[in-house]
Parts: sequence; C-alpha cells; structure tokens
Amino acid sequence: MRTLMSEKTGDLPVLETPNDFVTATTQWHGIVSKKSVDDPLTLAKPWLANYPSTVPATLSYPEFPAWGFLAKTATTHPHRVASHYYKQQQTFAQVADEARRVAAMLIKFGIRPGDRVGILLPNMPEYFSAINGIWMAGGIAVALSPLSVPSEVSNILTATDCRIVISLDLLAPLVLKGSYKPRHLFFTTLQNRLPGWMRLGYAFARMRRLGFWPPADGPNQHDFHDELAQCRPLVQPVVPASLSDAAYILPTGGTTGAPKAVTLSHRNLVANASQCAAWGRGDIVHHVGLAVLPFFHSYGLTGNLLAGTALAATQVLLHRFIPRVVVNLIEQHQPTTFNAVPAMLAALNEIFRSKPLKTQNLRYVQVGGAPLDSKIALEFARHTGVRHRGAARWDCSPRNNRAAAAGHRRESCRCRHWRTDHASGRGWRTGRARSADDARLLEQSDRDCSGHSGRVALHWRPGND
Repeated sequence: MRTLMSEKTGDLPVLETPNDFVTATTQWHGIVSKKSVDDPLTLAKPWLANYPSTVPATLSYPEFPAWGFLAKTATTHPHRVASHYYKQQQTFAQVADEARRVAAMLIKFGIRPGDRVGILLPNMPEYFSAINGIWMAGGIAVALSPLSVPSEVSNILTATDCRIVISLDLLAPLVLKGSYKPRHLFFTTLQNRLPGWMRLGYAFARMRRLGFWPPADGPNQHDFHDELAQCRPLVQPVVPASLSDAAYILPTGGTTGAPKAVTLSHRNLVANASQCAAWGRGDIVHHVGLAVLPFFHSYGLTGNLLAGTALAATQVLLHRFIPRVVVNLIEQHQPTTFNAVPAMLAALNEIFRSKPLKTQNLRYVQVGGAPLDSKIALEFARHTGVRHRGAARWDCSPRNNRAAAAGHRRESCRCRHWRTDHASGRGWRTGRARSADDARLLEQSDRDCSGHSGRVALHWRPGND
C-alpha cells in the first residue's frame, strides 16, 4: 500500500477497502491477545483474545455515586483543566467547588433526596457543575433537550414532577410557555462567555425571545450565578441509600419515535463510564476530548463528561456542531479523543478534501447513534490517521461494544453495526463487547445467528461475576 506520510513521520497507509482498514488498524494499535484461545474465559468470550494489551478482560467498579468521579479527580488532579470553552477554562478543583455550591443552593431551595431537577443547557461549563451538584444534593437529574418544543418539555417535566429547572436564558421559553410550571427556575447565560462580536448577536437573540428584561425577574426565577455566590460549598454531599437508586432520567425514543423516560442508576452510570475509561487509558497520560455531542444525550454524557472526568481528561466544549469550527478546535487543542455521529464525519470529510487536517494526536474516534457507511469511515481514516474506530451504543447503558475494525475472526463475537451490503459481501461489525459485557447475535426466534445480521442481545456482569 502507498503511504501518505514518510517512514520517519509514521506509516499511514491509504485505506481503500475494509480489509485494508482491518490490517492497518491491527498494525497501528498493536493488538495483543489478552488470553490464550484455549482459556475458559476466552472460549466463552472469544473477543477477549483480541483485546488490546492495556484493556482488562474484567473490571472492578468504584463503589461511589455518580458524583464520585468529580470528587476523586478534583483531589488527584485539582489543577488540571477540566473544560475549555472559547478562551475560558475551569480546573477540576473549580468545577468541584461550583458543584458543591450548586448542591447547597438546591438544598436551600427545597430539594431533598429523590427530587427531580431538570437541566436545559447546551454543552457549556455549567453543565459539569449542574449535574454533579444535583447528584451531590441527592437529586435526580432530568435531561431536557434544547431541540424540544415547549409542549415536549412540559410533558417531561410533568411526567417526572420536576421541582427545579436550570436553564440557559435563551431556552427559557421552552419552560415558560409550557403548561407545567416548576417551583423554581435558575437561568444562566452564554453572553459573558462568548467573544465580543458574538455577544452582540446573543444579546439581540435574547431580546427577540425574552424582551428587554432578563428572565430572572419573578419570585420563582433566579440568576444561577448570583444565587451560587450566596452559597457556601456543601461540605458533605448526599450519599444515596443504594447505588441502585435513580440518578438520571433521560427522554429517548432511540433514534425515532416519541420521547420515553429512561432511568439510569448511579451504579449504571459509574459502571458504564468505567468501561469507557478502561478502553481510553492506554499509553496516553493526559487525554483531551472534543465534546461536541450534547451532554443531554446519554452518549455525550457518558462518553465525554463522565468518562472524561474519570480519566482526568480536558474537554474542549462546543455547544453546536459547526464543521469548520470543529476543524479549528482540533488543530488548536490537538484532542486525543472525538465522540461523533456519522453525519459529523461526513461533514468533516468534505472539508478535509480541500484542507488537510493538521494533527498528530487524534487517537480514538467513537462513532454511534446511526449506521456508519464504510466509505465515510475509510475516507475519515485516510484524512486523520485515526487509530481506533469505536461503534455501537444503545440507550441501555448507553455504550456496550467497542470496534477497532480489527476484530477477531471468530464469528460468535461479530456484532453488525449496520446493514451489510450483501451484493458486494462487504459488511462491517461493531466488534468486541466492552469489559464485563456479554454479546450475542440472535434471530427473531432467539436462536444464535453468529456470522449473520441479527438482533444484539446484551448482558452486563457486575464486577468479576
């Protein structure tokens, strides 16, 4: 195969077929068998034979609530930058302090363990402190999508009996125009975080939506940061009675359909984030993640916010996917990880055709949420030299399988991620289940159909069971 780089700068082959991708990924990533193929555990889980050498076959999960990742990382890496947003940054110590203030504020306004608190925010630094503060107060976070309409938001607030909502000021109409009125609304803003020329546009947009006065002008409406300034950090965060208690409610219809409420426990979030972090550690001392996927979606929450905190990774935040801005952020911050959906890769490929990407650090690209066409994946690999292609996430955890196109050839661990082109015989797979997950392909009759398209059956094993 021809190379795009010289031997001195790295062997980056031109990838033209799925087989080329498999071969190259094996060479790049250095797949090393974790277990002998005759090992009983490997016979039961054939994908373990192809685990990278840095990834454990089984995991022991931390016995702490979902806010435990932030508490631990703020202690071990207090001065490491947790988030970059435009030219502003926050360290993990600063995020932890603000989260404890959020918890104290919520308790002051009547939140008790088990109460629901809505978050209506885009990807911004306040999301880190808001969700961890809700958990530290013993509350259950309810994810609200900025893409919803007022009636949808009202239905979710009604179904969850949400007492408080933390919202961006521009998104206030989604709550104020609905039939359900939470007891308290806290508003934050992007205006002070944006570059000067963008502040004018933001102010104009806010005036059009809300009028001349800021939204926090009623007895039940409050300025988020003004209230935080009046609160001292909560000394002892609330520990749930059981780690199986609810921590997060997110509306989801999968990829289609009317939203349905899905509840995730503290144990579920901690376990899944730990699985993601186990695959991300490798030989990288300091991860930098590009956080474009929305945190109000389980994919962005687990893959970036929680797993990133577990890894003490710096998250480069962007509240809306704009292809050219993403390219600039990659070149400026040199992220090591990028969680995406196929449409993002397709849009970036169009830019890379005329403007080669200037990065040597991008190592892990996770793709989920929709089928990924092999042509898009191959082209993205040619442009970026990406070492890993992640895939497969379902709303249950939400991320279960890890694909580095160089999966084991044993058919019993092949899980197809998208429809195979049977005419050409080319099919890609999601690859190996994550540590402590079991996966099988089943026909409609629930019979095993390994090697063919089917329904994915998943089972998570806690600890070393």
